[in-house]
Amino acid sequence: LVERASGELEAINETVTVPDVNPDETLDAAAILRLYQAGVLTGVDQAGNFGGDKELTRAQAAIMLARVLEPSLRVRAG
Repeated sequence: LVERASGELEAINETVTVPDVNPDETLDAAAILRLYQAGVLTGVDQAGNFGGDKELTRAQAAIMLARVLEPSLRVRAG
């Protein structure tokens, strides 16, 4: 939903590895990876897992929306 509402986001992270997202098997993997590259998503744990099997909290949704609306809040990898 955030990705659809955000339009085109600049990639600030060129190489992104998300341990639990397989481009060949994960539904919407390309969209998920674009949001990591844009610094909107950073993962739900220290390994950077997406956690697609977990429910999104209001706090997580608020952080994602804030990062879409305010580019200075986006996170650079590393």
